[in-house]
Amino acid sequence: MSLKVLSMQVPASFPLEGPDKSCLYHAKAHFGFTAICEIDGVVGKLVFTHLKGCPYNGASNPIQWPIKNYYGETKKDACGLGHDALYAWGGLVNGLSRKLTAGECDDFLRGSMREAGFTRVEAGIVDRAVRWFAHIFHFGPKNDKEKMHEYCQITWRPM
Repeated sequence: MSLKVLSMQVPASFPLEGPDKSCLYHAKAHFGFTAICEIDGVVGKLVFTHLKGCPYNGASNPIQWPIKNYYGETKKDACGLGHDALYAWGGLVNGLSRKLTAGECDDFLRGSMREAGFTRVEAGIVDRAVRWFAHIFHFGPKNDKEKMHEYCQITWRPM
């Protein structure tokens, strides 16, 4: 079982507004992006679709280093958006014959960060922090306090 990010296809901008008083951004319109990945040896597309109103709390990093909560730059923001969506769904992806593990969702974050231009050290620091803490408190719909899973879908399309 493995997941490797090969490339990202993102729009020119994400229609997010905020943050509000709860430190949440919200989608002003539907939007999506695609990650070309290899999962279990098969190359395909992870298609992320976010509906209008979709809440996003940013990269959830209180110290803002080496990744900020929000950049306003799509490839960097797609790292957190994709990881949060995968966590919100607990690794459940439409069209994939199994659920992704929390570790594979973390592999998506690290791989997408490298694809977005973060250094190996920056991606490694975030990867360690997420693997040590985030999956305990945030993996799966029952832990999705912002209800992101109600506003997004993830679909696997083998190529």
